[in-house]
Amino acid sequence: MERWILKPGPGFHEPVEMLDACHERMRRHCQTLEKLVTHLGMTGADESARQAAANVIRYFDQSALDHHADEEVNLFPLLRDFASQPKQDVLIQQMDWLIGDHRRLEQAWKAIRPRLEAIQAGRQESLDAHEVACLCDSYEHHLFMEETWILPFAKAHLTAGQLQELGQAMAQRRGDLRI
Repeated sequence: MERWILKPGPGFHEPVEMLDACHERMRRHCQTLEKLVTHLGMTGADESARQAAANVIRYFDQSALDHHADEEVNLFPLLRDFASQPKQDVLIQQMDWLIGDHRRLEQAWKAIRPRLEAIQAGRQESLDAHEVACLCDSYEHHLFMEETWILPFAKAHLTAGQLQELGQAMAQRRGDLRI
């Protein structure tokens, strides 16, 4: 399996950029899942496959959920203040759709997770390619919506104080008190 070399990304002092960087990590983990389908077909649940499964589980069990909370608990409420202005009802609709989509993505993850646990333990030799493709396609559509609507709006409208508040909440959620 391929290894990813990660360069340092934005920190909590740049919360919108950090959310955007998280999208790239989500994409990389989806790519790992897609590659894992092929890898398992060729070599089975070897050490590389077991490690890839463990990494994907760790990411989607914690980091993806933290990201959803960052948006739902902290970012979206800040944006709703702006969204009450005339002609911003589309933004409210997008945020409501994204919150619902978080639940759909979490359910899709829960469906695939047991098979990844079995691969991690060396008990399973395959993943359903269609199920993986559906999860990854759903994430890609979700990320596109956030990158098209939410993040640009946040960059354009949040004040320095709001950005600091958002960054502090994100850091606190992860137990990082260095901000």
